Amino acid sequence: MKKTTGAKYRKLTFEGDITLREVSTMADEFREALKDSEHLMINLEGATDIDLSVLQLLCSVHRSLAEKGKQLEIDGTIPETVSRKVVEAGFHRHLGCSFLNGHQCIWTDALTA
Repeated sequence: MKKTTGAKYRKLTFEGDITLREVSTMADEFREALKDSEHLMINLEGATDIDLSVLQLLCSVHRSLAEKGKQLEIDGTIPETVSRKVVEAGFHRHLGCSFLNGHQCIWTDALTA
């Protein structure tokens, strides 16, 4: 994982297999972002695989940021293998999540599959 920070944003870049093993580290980074950043960008271009625990974590972080008036954005292109996992797990949306009133789901129209 690579981290880039600015005055009010943080960009996290994940590569390789992103699985349950990384969730604890990711959760720590996301907690920091919730405190310090207005805008969190996640780059998954180098990801080769992703599992359900990470997808759940990303949705939870998105919801937490949205509730605080902050933003989570997927930066760059999502690899086909990751897109496929998002769709298979039922996370892909055409509309935003019902509990995020006015906030677009991070998976809406961001996928290649």
